[in-house]
Amino acid sequence: MFRALEAATLQAGPPTVCCNTPGQVYVLRPAVESVAITFPLCFSSRQDCAIGVAFLQEFVEARRGPALGRAPTCSYSAREAPGELASVDLSGVLGPSGCNGGYLTLTFTKRHISGPQMEGVVWSMATLHHFVAYHVKAAKTMMHVRMRRRVMLMIELLHEGEASTAAAAAAAAAAAAAAAASMSA
Repeated sequence: MFRALEAATLQAGPPTVCCNTPGQVYVLRPAVESVAITFPLCFSSRQDCAIGVAFLQEFVEARRGPALGRAPTCSYSAREAPGELASVDLSGVLGPSGCNGGYLTLTFTKRHISGPQMEGVVWSMATLHHFVAYHVKAAKTMMHVRMRRRVMLMIELLHEGEASTAAAAAAAAAAAAAAAASMSA
């Protein structure tokens, strides 16, 4: 499809479901001057899903900045499939969990895939599921490291409190012993 888009011979057609590996699918939707690729994203746990949704929302927001003005159009829907996919049945290829991570759609025009850019675009789209999974795992790792650091800080504070409490108790016991000794004398 990208070669036909580059040669300006692409015809609009129905969406095509492609499968990289089991559970990792994408839908190609050709138009006369563009190709839209929609990725239904599935995550294995609720935590991964929450982190993935936050990552994808930021991914779309980053595209809106002036530095990426010439980047492909990017949209994300956390709940509903894009309207173009209304006629596409993905239940057989997504598995029992369905699409719990939403739908990411990237739209490419001729300028995005001309010349040497095409190889990079094809590689990026073929590995997008792995890209998202990597960033979800990296975010989880970062959160775990930060939580461990906070727990260690709290444990240190507790130990300092125990040490100061023990020192205060020893001083109070010594003062009480001194007071008792002075009363008996």
